[in-house]
Amino acid sequence: MFWFPPRYRWLFLLGLILLPIGCGGGASVPDPDPEPDPDPIPLLPLAWWDSVSTAPDYARPTAELVAEGITTIFISMGDLTERASTPRVTIPIPDPPIFYPSDHVASGEVARYVRETVPAPEIDIVPELPVSELYRLQPSILGRDPVAADFANVIAFVDTLESDPAVAPRIGGYMLVDEPSLWPKRWVTPSFLAPLVAELRLHTTKTLYINFEVSALNGTTNPTTLETFPPLDLPAWRDLADVFMYDEYPYLRTGDSDPLAAMIRFDQVRRALAPKPATMWLQGFGETDFPDTPVFGSQTPQQKRKLRHPTGSEARYQAWTALATGSEGLAWFVIHWIPADMRRDRYGPVAEEVQRLRGLLAAPDLLASDPRRSITIAPPDCTAGGAGLRSCLPPQVRLSRDPLSDELILLCINRAPFATTFTISSSETIDGTKVGSTTPIDPFAETPVLVQGNNGGAMTLTVTLPAHRMGMWRLDG
Repeated sequence: MFWFPPRYRWLFLLGLILLPIGCGGGASVPDPDPEPDPDPIPLLPLAWWDSVSTAPDYARPTAELVAEGITTIFISMGDLTERASTPRVTIPIPDPPIFYPSDHVASGEVARYVRETVPAPEIDIVPELPVSELYRLQPSILGRDPVAADFANVIAFVDTLESDPAVAPRIGGYMLVDEPSLWPKRWVTPSFLAPLVAELRLHTTKTLYINFEVSALNGTTNPTTLETFPPLDLPAWRDLADVFMYDEYPYLRTGDSDPLAAMIRFDQVRRALAPKPATMWLQGFGETDFPDTPVFGSQTPQQKRKLRHPTGSEARYQAWTALATGSEGLAWFVIHWIPADMRRDRYGPVAEEVQRLRGLLAAPDLLASDPRRSITIAPPDCTAGGAGLRSCLPPQVRLSRDPLSDELILLCINRAPFATTFTISSSETIDGTKVGSTTPIDPFAETPVLVQGNNGGAMTLTVTLPAHRMGMWRLDG
């Protein structure tokens, strides 16, 4: 240690006191403008499929969708081919239609249409959350062999959108191909798409999507020639896209609906394409709402009556079952075929709830480590209760502490086509909270109350859920 004369030692001691303050030790002065902590749990990707020109005066309720938790809008230009003239812009249609971007629409006119008729959203509620838009690049269903000009058309479409300063910031990605398993599109194969994907990667860094439907797993038949096509080799598609999707719409107007079957098949697709993420398309329409267009007008009245609108509770069941099955996000089809008030009343509350509780399924299941845990159900398995031909799986039950609200939340999903009674036995004190009461969480107020009891010192919670329904409760101290 350096030696200080006695008369100056007080300066040395004072320096020892003041030095940590100047070097960041001791008391610190708070940053007047601290950076906010990043959200530890990103928003779930929640989407609606949309068509930008269902009617000349059509406008997307973007601010409402953002308030409901929607982050993405999938845009199809399909109706532009059916409504080639609007009061706002005339869309020239290529003749003959070839490998087309977004239903035969010329790329420059698409960008101009989007820029002029669907202006950048004014989001006052959550200004930091832009709604990304995903545009469809759809191979022609004409069935002829592709030529080089076809790929050039798609690349030109992407370049046009991404070079437009009013459109480019809103692009979240591109739907590369939708439902390639259907028989008219069976010539769209992985080997056909691979060169296009390689070229696209040079022109965009945005996410590429591919969507499958049930014939990808079951095969399909040409109704005219009766030629049959086998299921797709799904792993062969894995390297072509960043995110895969699956659509199946189970709610029938007549007969038995089987919403679980759609989830089982989605899980097959998801596992076949892992580790790539997969997202489930959920039914957000009834077929009586199909617009009177050349496409849907060709259907018979019986076909148009095949599907009905899900109720709010059915929409909620689909959403939470899809997430519990491994869906990376949720998407609803289709916003422009349903009344706005129905979307607000049935689907908006579901989107808001899953966004608010998005961390729940990733949180540890506290029942799994509870020494007093037991779960019994009645009927005890899917062979009882008249499951018939409908899908049936054991229920999903988990109790987690929501990482965003710090609340204890119990989730039960009845995956049987008959009413099921759950009895959950657990310690009275869970994760430091002695449970004193339970409160249903349900935007539609249809979840039954948990019956709380005691069995040999263990807490019991009992509830009966209808077929293919879910329940969620907050456990309070």
